[in-house]
Amino acid sequence: MLYANDVQIRKILESVEDLGIDKKLIQENCAVKLVRNLQLETRDTFAIVAAVTEKGLIGLKVARLLAAYGKKVSVYLLGDLSAASDDFKQELKILKNLDIIYTDLNYLEEMDRFTENLRKVNTVIDAMLGAGTEGFPPGAYEYIASCINRSRIYTVAIDVPTGLNTETINYQQTIVEAHLVVVFQFMKKNLLEDKRLEGSRIVIENVGIPAQAYKYIIDQKKL
Repeated sequence: MLYANDVQIRKILESVEDLGIDKKLIQENCAVKLVRNLQLETRDTFAIVAAVTEKGLIGLKVARLLAAYGKKVSVYLLGDLSAASDDFKQELKILKNLDIIYTDLNYLEEMDRFTENLRKVNTVIDAMLGAGTEGFPPGAYEYIASCINRSRIYTVAIDVPTGLNTETINYQQTIVEAHLVVVFQFMKKNLLEDKRLEGSRIVIENVGIPAQAYKYIIDQKKL
């Protein structure tokens, strides 16, 4: 497998765009590959918890795709929506057109209802914080991560579980203890080392990033 750290991932994505590949294509590929790993024959109800981040944007795309499969999807949002990218806002608009309800968890009353609402689904998708985030930013992120863990509902993390530090393991830091982690093309450090993920299934999916985008950035030797 090929490993890439946070700095390398950013450089790879810049290289992708330098090659003329729109990052929207890569993001869409990520969403498609995530959905393919969701055992749709047995899973019908989904809660997608998305932050106003690139990872959250992929989560919104996943919600759209699941709706196309006829699945029941609820989306929960964290972060400053006024700071959302145009792509993020466009995906939200699409969800609204598809009658997919999204709830703003920045309000205390919605956070209080979150645990109860989780009981209505059989799958949670963690689309909050990605590999480049160290610790939790201000807000409800850590509380929501703890609620997901306590629910014991089957949880899928997009690329890396929220809260996981891919540079150093900190067992005092809460992470989303996902049952399945769908990693996008490059393995991240500590996914295999963190003991809280020992029972997790980790799947690496190729999302269409060509070798030309990373051959001078990461070690080509497969570990």
